[in-house]
Amino acid sequence: MGGWVLAVAVIVGAPALKEKPPDPPAGEWDLELMVRGGPPVMPKGRDDFLRLRFTPTSRAAVSSSFPRPSTARATFAQAGGVLHLDIYQGGPDTVERGIWKVEGHTLTICQGLPGEPRPTDFTCPRGSKRVLMVLRRIKAE
Repeated sequence: MGGWVLAVAVIVGAPALKEKPPDPPAGEWDLELMVRGGPPVMPKGRDDFLRLRFTPTSRAAVSSSFPRPSTARATFAQAGGVLHLDIYQGGPDTVERGIWKVEGHTLTICQGLPGEPRPTDFTCPRGSKRVLMVLRRIKAE
């Protein structure tokens, strides 16, 4: 009987045997491209910048527009093989729901504006209420 239970667990996929989701993209990231509702909006010039710092529970942002860090609570999860990121700017109507992926030293985030549904892909069509960000990891010195 024990052999059957083990065989079924292996075939079905016992929770302990499933692939562990990736860790949140902790560390500092510099913005390379931001697209909002179609056209790129950042960076506009050499002095225009945005730097994000992620921990497993927060996101801090510093930019040329607001040099004092703006911090928000962040949650990372995985559902159906998709990596979810939720940024809580304040109340429940200010949640920015997004998806993310890391490829090498590049972090890509696509999120809806507050109150909008979570994107299902990494696109930002013209007129959409989405923001697409491509960031490069800052190497620790």
